[in-house]
Amino acid sequence: MTFLTPNSLASILETAVSTRSSLLGRATHAQILKTLQCAIPPFLSIHLISMYSKLDLPNSAQLLLQLTPTRCVVTWTALISGSVQTCYFSSALLYFSQMRRENIKPNDFTFPCVFKASTALCLPLTGKQIHVIAFKLGQINDKFVGCSAFDMYSKTGLKLEAQRLFDETPLRNVAVWNAYISNAVLDGKPRKAIDTFIKFRRVGGEPDLITFCAFLNACADARYLDLGRQLHGFVIRSGFEGDVSVANGIIDFYGKCREVELAEMVFNGMGRRNSVSWCTMVAACEQNDEKEKACMVFLMGRKEGIELTDYMVSSVISAYAGLSGLEFGRLANFYEDIFGFEEIENPNFEFKVIWLKISPDFALHIIERSPDTELPEGPYSASSSALDPTHLPRGHHVWFSVSIFDSFVQSFKDKGKETFQRPVPNRPIRQVFFYDPDGNGLEVASRDEEGCSLTVSKLVAISQAGKQAAPWVAPVAKMQEWQLFF
Repeated sequence: MTFLTPNSLASILETAVSTRSSLLGRATHAQILKTLQCAIPPFLSIHLISMYSKLDLPNSAQLLLQLTPTRCVVTWTALISGSVQTCYFSSALLYFSQMRRENIKPNDFTFPCVFKASTALCLPLTGKQIHVIAFKLGQINDKFVGCSAFDMYSKTGLKLEAQRLFDETPLRNVAVWNAYISNAVLDGKPRKAIDTFIKFRRVGGEPDLITFCAFLNACADARYLDLGRQLHGFVIRSGFEGDVSVANGIIDFYGKCREVELAEMVFNGMGRRNSVSWCTMVAACEQNDEKEKACMVFLMGRKEGIELTDYMVSSVISAYAGLSGLEFGRLANFYEDIFGFEEIENPNFEFKVIWLKISPDFALHIIERSPDTELPEGPYSASSSALDPTHLPRGHHVWFSVSIFDSFVQSFKDKGKETFQRPVPNRPIRQVFFYDPDGNGLEVASRDEEGCSLTVSKLVAISQAGKQAAPWVAPVAKMQEWQLFF
């Protein structure tokens, strides 16, 4: 490395970031100090600061910044950007304030970073102040700055300000439209997202991958089958059908619209699949009561070496538990064979249980449902009166433990959520049962150990004959009045 040029050293620093190798980065820094007789060139200082901050070494990055004699906007932005990427959002805003004190003007790369930090910390007032600075410096009309400001307002709850900024943006690029459509979907307003997409097409906008994915989510949430089919055709004509993210969105759309065969057709036609593809296909089968098919798809994916995700495990658990004629021990054998669970000592309950464990923080309880418990029949939904949390101790539920149990329960009471709370007999543990917005049962238990994180372990509890998964009950709306310009 003795004869490496400064440009070569900068390239090695970039490699250290891409490979997440702090050892390579520090070794390169040492080589720079040894080989360069004069002061470190400014562009190498920027690379070093960026490298340390992005490798989650904020103290080294800050020290290097302080030792840099001439700091410019690029130097500060490297530190701010790295802090945001490593989730040190408060530090990013602090560095931005220090940069302003040195009378250094932020550029179009700085503003998106600090807007993102304000969003992550849910600080709309800080975001407004940054917006004012961007406006005074004439940067707000930049497509990246304006888009990040809109995203900040949308995600911090300032919908009117977001709408005003969108209306006042003179030149809207695809990123601005994508932000508007995506946030409408996140707000639970698929019709608004669809109307915006139609407006985007009418002004001659050309959608990209993000646009397609956001619009597919809107059609899936609204169960607009005809509209989604039109978009599927548009995707094919536009040449995006080979993109994995778009194909995953199409599978999810057809699954939520109860068109499993179409979802399977898209899945089988994919030239390349990732773990999300398999997870989406498993969920599509499970949501439409195709229990055996969901398990078969999962087993095929495992043979291809896909990585397990919590959502995939949850879908397979629900699918396998819903198979008819399932014996109690056979369910345990499934998790031992497929997931590698090991049976541990079972507690002495008056009902049948099998406890399996795969790691100290991830276990599974298979619980025999009480014959005295008569759960009402479905359909189940978030607003259904059938969702009585008193049934959950002997039914399907996901289990978490927290160290701040009282605060957690109080937060639920403040939000008016219906819960069922009880202590564990003969043990210093308290439990609270409730349902999430999709009708999935949850349990949160107190934990005695001090200093543990909010969620320290996860336990999925299922019954031998539990209730069916909540069906996707939503009518497919007719879209006769819409012309999409596909």
